[in-house]
Amino acid sequence: MKERSFKDRLKSWETSSKANAEVADRRTSSRKPVIAAAQVVEVSSGARVRARCCDLALNGCYIDTLNPFQAGTLVRLRLEKGGEIFDGKGKVAYRQIGLGMGIAFIDVTPEGLAILERWMSSFESSVDPFDSPIPAAKPAQPKSVISEPDEQFADLVQLLERKGILSKSEVVKIMRQTFD
Repeated sequence: MKERSFKDRLKSWETSSKANAEVADRRTSSRKPVIAAAQVVEVSSGARVRARCCDLALNGCYIDTLNPFQAGTLVRLRLEKGGEIFDGKGKVAYRQIGLGMGIAFIDVTPEGLAILERWMSSFESSVDPFDSPIPAAKPAQPKSVISEPDEQFADLVQLLERKGILSKSEVVKIMRQTFD
């Protein structure tokens, strides 16, 4: 199986980023980069996916998974973080094959809402990194270690993301700092 080149992967990432921007325009509440273990079960078939929640809002979340369910699928989900468990129902709002799916919560209980609020309020920053504009590029400074895109470095960063060690926003930040 042929590996995709760095430029092909970057182009694919840019395409998915445009799709993410379109989805972001439809969001109705602020989201935070909250990481939680996730289990998502398709209601009709019982198919189960163990994954990771990487973005959270009071009305939904994004689940990182290579095999997302179809948009419109009704699901039950369990999110676990810091010993607390959120159990709820949802509907897959959109999916990105090979990346994940956005889930809109349905009928959140008061207890569930309290858990979501605690998780979101525990986020260290009061600034939502997804709502702030990208700062203007600084003048180029010489880089001592990497002077041009290094495919091994990019592969390592992507591997850390797939293993759940880095979030997508952290990968973007690292790639920008390294290759811009």
